[in-house]
Amino acid sequence: MDLDKDIIRIKSKIENLIKLDTDFSVLDNYDMDKALSEKEISDFEEKYNLELPIEYRKFIQHISAGKFGPFYGLLSLYDNDEHTPNLSLDFPYTEDKVLNLYKELEILGYFEEKDMTEEEVLYSDKIDSTIDDLYTSALQGVKFICDEGCGMYSILILRGEAKGQVWFFDFANDVGCFPLKNPTSKKVLNFLEWYEIWLDRSLSSILNDTGDEYFTYSEYIIN
Repeated sequence: MDLDKDIIRIKSKIENLIKLDTDFSVLDNYDMDKALSEKEISDFEEKYNLELPIEYRKFIQHISAGKFGPFYGLLSLYDNDEHTPNLSLDFPYTEDKVLNLYKELEILGYFEEKDMTEEEVLYSDKIDSTIDDLYTSALQGVKFICDEGCGMYSILILRGEAKGQVWFFDFANDVGCFPLKNPTSKKVLNFLEWYEIWLDRSLSSILNDTGDEYFTYSEYIIN
């Protein structure tokens, strides 16, 4: 792995995308936050007593700190789109232990339609509490990097066994948290791989008129 070459290649693709997308079919504008200094990054790491995944660190230091990216743009280092991750704790999930929220709710009878007795109302409150607990656990040790819309996000794992991996996060549609994987190798994506997928899809949509700018990262959830 040569991250310096990865950065150079990604910069070149960014320049091509800006040059080719003359009608702004991929992005409404191509504003890009300036890259962060070593001190700005180190201050964040010191504040939260962690080391950022190297791929993400390289990107925000040598390319951009935010905006220019998938869907509504990359979220900046301190921006988690109103979510409040707990960066003092490890992300509790792994490739072998995902959070399938739909399955959890199905087991609890969340989707069953029936008239609610007083006891069932109390049980419904218990389900809501379980959802809150699962949501809280999914916020441990993560950074929200992209809002895909409709409650779907990409998150970067900053702590725990899955550190450096990019996951799909969707509680709004009862999905949960799943790692995003390369369709060919089945390996979980790191930040630069995740970002380059969007660049490649965007360039393809312009060069080949494929419409590939309209996709969701949930396509990269591979069971």
